[in-house]
Amino acid sequence: MWSQEKSAAQTRKIESQISGQADSGFQSLADSCTASMRACSENAECELSETFIRTLSLKHANINNLDMGKSQHKSEPIVNANRLDCPWNEIDSDMLRNSYEFFYKQDSNGDTQLHTSITMNHVEASLWLINLAPHPCLLDIINDESHTALHLAVMIREPQIVRRLVLAGANTTVRTRGGNTPLHMACSHGDLDCARALTEPITKSEMNWTAGKPQFSPANLNMRNYTGKTCLHIAASRGHVEMVDHLLRVGADVNVQEGLGGKTALHLAIENGHRQVVHFLVRERRSCLEAVTYGGETPYQIALDVDRQLAEELLRFGASPVLRSDDSSSDSSSSSSMSEDDSDDCL
Repeated sequence: MWSQEKSAAQTRKIESQISGQADSGFQSLADSCTASMRACSENAECELSETFIRTLSLKHANINNLDMGKSQHKSEPIVNANRLDCPWNEIDSDMLRNSYEFFYKQDSNGDTQLHTSITMNHVEASLWLINLAPHPCLLDIINDESHTALHLAVMIREPQIVRRLVLAGANTTVRTRGGNTPLHMACSHGDLDCARALTEPITKSEMNWTAGKPQFSPANLNMRNYTGKTCLHIAASRGHVEMVDHLLRVGADVNVQEGLGGKTALHLAIENGHRQVVHFLVRERRSCLEAVTYGGETPYQIALDVDRQLAEELLRFGASPVLRSDDSSSDSSSSSSMSEDDSDDCL
């Protein structure tokens, strides 16, 4: 049986590791999981007190994924007290695999330890907690701000955590209260590294992280948020030309229309004065020059209103010099404001 002194020391150690106030004890665990995403190292640094082991029980994770309520189901303790006489290195792996409920229980703000760890930018601890989750649904828990761990990882611009979450099976299509997926947020920030982590196909070196897991599912490129914009619309309206390039390379549709006014990425880039994006789009996807909005406006017609020099450049690229008819009303106000994308989390 462990001494009280050793138990107290172990308790302090786990508390300091989760709070990030001591030297990281997660590095060995984060680096050792090569055969399985959730395999725990035999030399795990995370130690729990005897009291905690005796009292730990399951309450079923609070997975409030929009259409699910919180469950208060309780079950038997996850650790057999008869094993407490065993050395720690003989029980830590089994115990840690089953102790996810302690780490994934939501607090008063709806945050789990994973949410908190990511928010505090504790990369090693976050990777350890991701490895610990026995099912990807735990990675999709939504806090009171409508953010999953994946949203938060994008918000702090940490592509390593983003990629690990994606490989572990985190849902890339969960929306915030404004309808934004993690990729919408990355495009708003112009964070190319996080966008790549969300969209690029799995590599050979990453195969071991997905063995036995749900099918790898990169982000849906053409999902719209609640203002009708896809990720490409947001990137173009923000002037992030490298992001636009990346999205097109991985399969985004250049001619898809936003939901309010029917504008394409080219319409939005012209409207917001982003010449680099305009030039890139017309060079790489010339067909977008003839796209029309719900009101029948071409990119050239919008350019006439905002930048006549740019309109002349569009003619040189091959745009048709069709003027707006007298009875056609402009729909330029329907979606030109970028603030619509900033309603909850795209800043």
